[in-house]
Amino acid sequence: YIDLFSKYLAFSKQIEPKLTTEAIDIIRNYYMKMRNVDSEGMITVTPRQLEGLVRLSTARARLLLKDKVEAEDAERAIYLVQRMLETAGVDVNTGKVDLGVLHGKPHSEVSKLKMFMEVFNALSGQDKNDVEEKNFINELMKSGKFTDDEAKAFIKKAMQNGQIYERKSGFYAKA
Repeated sequence: YIDLFSKYLAFSKQIEPKLTTEAIDIIRNYYMKMRNVDSEGMITVTPRQLEGLVRLSTARARLLLKDKVEAEDAERAIYLVQRMLETAGVDVNTGKVDLGVLHGKPHSEVSKLKMFMEVFNALSGQDKNDVEEKNFINELMKSGKFTDDEAKAFIKKAMQNGQIYERKSGFYAKA
């Protein structure tokens, strides 16, 4: 069986299926639907994912020894991508599908980091004054995006990343 399977794969690799207009339309519509999800929906799809859909569709058609990539192949590729997103691309903080998770940082964390630095810069002012930890944590909590523990964790993370440093006990400055 292994020899037959090897020959089958070798033969299938020689096939170069062409996308039909139906398959192109299905892939394009799915891609555009994903692009139109608002920022709170947190799906940030890129042309790279579009290319992946085309490649998956083509691979399926090739595996089935077809000379055309049909609508069924495109739908199956979309199904695979959807299942992958539902299992590997979910932001644990929000429970929503977010491609940012696959690239390192979910949208919710990027949003919190932006808010963190905005609050820090506002408290620091143009004179780059030191920011008192208690005041900083209170302002972060007022934003509604941070709990006390999250604020402290973000301060620690910002220090580890070299964004801020503790000038003296309980007071921070921008690095």
